[in-house]
Amino acid sequence: MSKYNTQYIKNKLENLLKDLEEKRKDIKEYIEEMDLKINTINNQLNLINNYEENILKKEQKLLNNNKKVYYEESKYSESSDEDEEDYDSEDDEDDFIMANMDPNLAKLLGIEVNENDYKTDWKPPAFSGLNNSDRIIRK
Repeated sequence: MSKYNTQYIKNKLENLLKDLEEKRKDIKEYIEEMDLKINTINNQLNLINNYEENILKKEQKLLNNNKKVYYEESKYSESSDEDEEDYDSEDDEDDFIMANMDPNLAKLLGIEVNENDYKTDWKPPAFSGLNNSDRIIRK
């Protein structure tokens, strides 16, 4: 082999090595960029999870406050001894509090309800308009 061929091959190999080093740097930068994006997404997910937890805690607190207010109101209302015994049971209290809640709303709030207990015979009007309503003031 001639000296020229050896030098040519050596230069080619050095150029390939430089290209590989540049590619390695590009890949390393890309990996760092992806790691940063992954960390950003994880932080956002953590914020969302914390937000959801806070909302759930606030909703639970509101439900507990509503139960407390209801219990305090019923405690001072006129009732017989039998009624008071009914209010002492926690299961009965929860059932009674949710008795006026729409089953669909209860489902959205995560409250289990038996839809059979909430059947209604109400049907929407056949046609729209004020003619469906009774007059408030009669002449």
